[in-house]
Amino acid sequence: TRDHTQFLNGLILRKTFSWTSVFSELEHILPPSVRVTAIRPEVDAENHLSVRMSVESDSRSAALEFVRRIEETREFRDPQLLNERHGSAAEGGATAVNVNQSQNPNAVTYEVSAEYVPATTKPGGGAR
Repeated sequence: TRDHTQFLNGLILRKTFSWTSVFSELEHILPPSVRVTAIRPEVDAENHLSVRMSVESDSRSAALEFVRRIEETREFRDPQLLNERHGSAAEGGATAVNVNQSQNPNAVTYEVSAEYVPATTKPGGGAR
């Protein structure tokens, strides 16, 4: 029964992930020189929903600015910079959602992970 309950809770949690909300939030916080190249929603063993993103930039400071901005949002909590690669993001492995990736050999690619907490709906239908 416990395994069944955990499975169902995981399914419900996955349903709370809104691609539209994630892209909308990223649109507001993404610095101009930073590009998102991959997004992967993940559910951990404790049924916390997290988002793992690959971002690419021409400079390290712009990517770190993205991490700073993501820390200030309500939807993303406890962002962590997982790794850093120099060179084109196309060198990475398979991802859930890939968008146009730069072939810039000087690009810096970062893996960022953050817990995703969907915005709550206020009475009257508006989010937040």
